[in-house]
Amino acid sequence: LACEQGLSRATVEVMDASVPGAKRKELIEPTKRDSIKVFLMTSSGARGVSFPKTDWIIASVPRFNVEAALMEIAQLIYRGRGNYRNEDGEWVSGDKVPRRLLRLTSVSGCDSPST
Repeated sequence: LACEQGLSRATVEVMDASVPGAKRKELIEPTKRDSIKVFLMTSSGARGVSFPKTDWIIASVPRFNVEAALMEIAQLIYRGRGNYRNEDGEWVSGDKVPRRLLRLTSVSGCDSPST
């Protein structure tokens, strides 16, 4: 299924504290950034980076810390700001792109919720 969706080693990147500065700079250049289909990143890896063409944001939030994570979720959604060039070479605002937010709530050590 991943290959059918165009996912490969060339279209999936990781951006976290382990990524060297030069590689991070390369990844956020618009031509490279806009060619990547999936970025896996931590909140610190996403700081200062915009993804104006994004249409999905998936956030993993610990079950015990949902309220504290609300600001983090808002910041994730805001990662879609900025401008990009469309297929015709015109500048388009990422602020107007519809986005979907999927929140994953993890439950450690359980297969089902406790009652």
